[in-house]
Amino acid sequence: DRNRARRRCGRGQEGPDPGAWRRRCEEGSGGLSPFSREDVRKVIFWKRDLLTTDLICCQVTLADGRELVCHEEEVWWPDLMAELATLKGFDPDWFAKVSQPPFAECLTVAFQRST
Repeated sequence: DRNRARRRCGRGQEGPDPGAWRRRCEEGSGGLSPFSREDVRKVIFWKRDLLTTDLICCQVTLADGRELVCHEEEVWWPDLMAELATLKGFDPDWFAKVSQPPFAECLTVAFQRST
């Protein structure tokens, strides 16, 4: 779970059009498919050490097992973060937990829905 997500988060991945983040799914899942907040089961954040800087990454796990893996440089990141912040029980302090110390992975579960 954690290692698979870390391998898929990196620069150079092109995201969908701004505002269309809901349709983004993991590669190999058959393309783009919509999802709603009710589908979100788990949200994990971590950092990748890129030598001179860190890249904050996010994995959103959906009820059907699909995963959205993205990073802070994607154009639709702010839209996704705003939507995730509306999840009941979402940790509003996730950024502080992930950002320090520098260059450490700091894996943080910001949301987990019991099934």
